[in-house]
Amino acid sequence: MAPTAMPAPTAAPAMNPAPAATARPAATAVPSGSGQLVLPTPTPTATPLPFEQIDLPQPKSPRGTITIVVQDVGPGIGLHRAQGGEGPVRWGAMEGMFRNADLGSGPVFGEPWLVKEWRLAADLSSVDLTLEQGVQFHDGFGEMTAADVVYSLNDANPNVTPTSIHAQAGDLAAMFGEAVQIDTYTVQIPFTRFDIRWQSVALSQGFQPTGVQSTAVRDQMGEDWMRDNIVGTGHFEVEEWTQDSRIVLTKVPYDHWRKNAQIDRLVVLDIPDPTVRLAQMKTGEADAVPDLQLKDAPPLLAAGFKRQNLGGSELNIAWAGNLWETVHAVTGEPLTRGGLQVEKPWIGDPDDPADMEQARLVRTALSEAYDREELVDVLTDGQGWPLYIGKFNPRMPQWDNKWSMPYDPAGARQKLAQAGYPDGFQIEIFGQSNTLIRQQTAEAIASYWNQNLGLDVIVQSFHYRVFRPSIVGREASIPFMNSCDGPFPVPWDWPKGLTLSSVSRGGFSCALEAPIVAQAYVQGNLEPDVQKRVELNNQVADFFHHWRTLTGVFTIPTQIIYNPNAIQSWNNDGNNCTCETQNIVPAR
Repeated sequence: MAPTAMPAPTAAPAMNPAPAATARPAATAVPSGSGQLVLPTPTPTATPLPFEQIDLPQPKSPRGTITIVVQDVGPGIGLHRAQGGEGPVRWGAMEGMFRNADLGSGPVFGEPWLVKEWRLAADLSSVDLTLEQGVQFHDGFGEMTAADVVYSLNDANPNVTPTSIHAQAGDLAAMFGEAVQIDTYTVQIPFTRFDIRWQSVALSQGFQPTGVQSTAVRDQMGEDWMRDNIVGTGHFEVEEWTQDSRIVLTKVPYDHWRKNAQIDRLVVLDIPDPTVRLAQMKTGEADAVPDLQLKDAPPLLAAGFKRQNLGGSELNIAWAGNLWETVHAVTGEPLTRGGLQVEKPWIGDPDDPADMEQARLVRTALSEAYDREELVDVLTDGQGWPLYIGKFNPRMPQWDNKWSMPYDPAGARQKLAQAGYPDGFQIEIFGQSNTLIRQQTAEAIASYWNQNLGLDVIVQSFHYRVFRPSIVGREASIPFMNSCDGPFPVPWDWPKGLTLSSVSRGGFSCALEAPIVAQAYVQGNLEPDVQKRVELNNQVADFFHHWRTLTGVFTIPTQIIYNPNAIQSWNNDGNNCTCETQNIVPAR
């Protein structure tokens, strides 16, 4: 696993034609200028009062109701294969198998939730889950049994349901085969490849969770009805869920099997403009906000608002299209590589060592041409911290400074000339119009590339939902901003690179695949020794640093800001997400 040498490439399968382009909103070209950092300036639709004139407001929501404002209300879909499940679990309408382990402490096993007990096969070929009894579905659809869990997991898993676009599809496909019912309350799930994180990632409520949907609903109402109607086992029922508008949840009218919600009603409003979200917090129209610009947090905290820290989220540039695997790391089947467009300077041809080195120099130049420290100061108000390679965070104790990279515009220009592009080239980068900090970061990095390297940069700005199918299908070929499933903190020994390998085919990816990453991921999941897993991951870090396939920008602290006049406390410990709504304790 030498970090400076690629594994010998195997013969590539016949390439598919490039996919037809889909219609997208107009892109933004970054103009030449003075060399100063260029950031987008949002046009406010509401002007908040000056902070100095605002006292901690009294809540305007009715007593027993909590109102949360978010940047984006996603689709409310009750059928997993149609991209259902994740949002309903996070907000408390559905439930998953396990609660997250505390990622900072190192355990890989989560707290049982709908699962009461579990038992791994001695040869790690499968796991048996014993379920809680007496768990009721909403609207009188009866008790949850193993049949419901089997249906839910298989409906979301592309190994069983190839059309599934559930958010957890890639993780499920990488780990599990078809789940089967053993008895009324026992489920057996075979592993396609054992993964030590099978609880804390694939079956937990804190990542991209798979809730339990009802076979009774399927049989009585049909799956077409399920797409538009969410029926789960959570402490809240869905009264309304309108994408890009609002979610209204009400407390179930009976004793919940685990814990009753402590509020009667939860309202989640789609407010894309950050200035409006801030204004609504200041006036008491909103009681909590997870999607607040970081610069707006300190003055609110000084005024008496409270904060629940949730860890962090890494922000990387994924150099999409570098698909270097030719066979699936688990099944051995030949792979199609639609995004391998080697005419693009940042995409290397694994069958041509000289082209691979040329593309590596390009990625290295572009990775060293933006100032991480300045981006942290400007875009996170100094609250974040620089990130150099994805999946390996410099705030973890195992970090080695050899993986850092400088801000070196002169060196970057030299590398670009060495690669054969002294006059630059045209490049696109995808931000994400529905996530402000990703879009702002794309705009800023584009400005650096234009000013420091003379590149003709086009920033693509549209909703992530439009872009996602191209990364699931491995057809994306432009760099894009994403965490690539990089929360902070994560135990250093956890196998890295699932979404950077063929193992996650069928689900989310960062449109990157490398044999060495896939092999290390598979090997790490079979390695019982923690230190050996650490050593294996250090070799992966060496690889990422040398080949620059996933280059870091910064880590964004994640938090919920809430009004203590409305919310006494909201304990999300152990979950890097806005979830655990049963733990919202009202202040009145």
